[in-house]
Amino acid sequence: MRKYFKYWWRGLAVVIIVLVIASCARDKIILHNNLASLQKRALVLVVEDDDTTSFSEYENYKNFINPIFAFLFKVDKKDLDSKTLPQIIDDYGEDHISARFKKAAQGYGKTVILTDERASYGSFKQTLSSLNRQGYIADILLDLHGSGNSAWFYQEGVVKERIVKDLSGKKLSIGFVYQTLCYGKGTMKTWVNIGAKAVNGSKSSNAFTVLSPERFLHYWVRGVNFQEAVNKAYGEELFVWKIINMFLPEFQLYEELPEATESSRMFFAGDEKYTLSS
Repeated sequence: MRKYFKYWWRGLAVVIIVLVIASCARDKIILHNNLASLQKRALVLVVEDDDTTSFSEYENYKNFINPIFAFLFKVDKKDLDSKTLPQIIDDYGEDHISARFKKAAQGYGKTVILTDERASYGSFKQTLSSLNRQGYIADILLDLHGSGNSAWFYQEGVVKERIVKDLSGKKLSIGFVYQTLCYGKGTMKTWVNIGAKAVNGSKSSNAFTVLSPERFLHYWVRGVNFQEAVNKAYGEELFVWKIINMFLPEFQLYEELPEATESSRMFFAGDEKYTLSS
């Protein structure tokens, strides 16, 4: 019996290895097939956490969180202990997050990263105009704070009426606009009015902004339509927080998870089924 058991485990291991290899090969084939479409596009990543709010949850658990940040951002933990969470995100997190987004979106003809001063509204407008002149379709990811009436670029809240006034006449070629900002539902039509084909936005306060943008890009470059990619990413981050709340009840950043889930629910404007090949 032991002899057969040993062979059974070996056989199972071989099957698992074959499935992993097949999955990786299939993924490479999908990415290769989408490469021609991606090369015609430019990805604009606007990542700016321009928020000076103090987070009590972070202060309570900074001894637990800071070693993780130190590992992720490759800095000395002592450099983090005297900083607030917004300062850590601004000094280290934005570059790290942008790099992860860029890696997830492999295959784009061009990727432009706007953080800190470069994440100003003026730089954003110039970037879109430049990409348009170069013949790219611009896909835009806005990892910003905001409200139903505005988006917060670097040290400046820009109301949606101003965005429409500034950009609607430029005939920009825009694919999607992915928004993490709170109350993003209220600004969706703004981006459609300046030419975006598909836009998402949260119902109100958006709690799921850590993993969702990266996972969205992962699915998008593999040909998943806009709505499905957004919802898959949202569902995966929600699952992660449920696991955290289940196994680490003392570390509940979102104590009211059902309320956060509802407030973060995504809505869509434009062509919900928009894809790379559309």
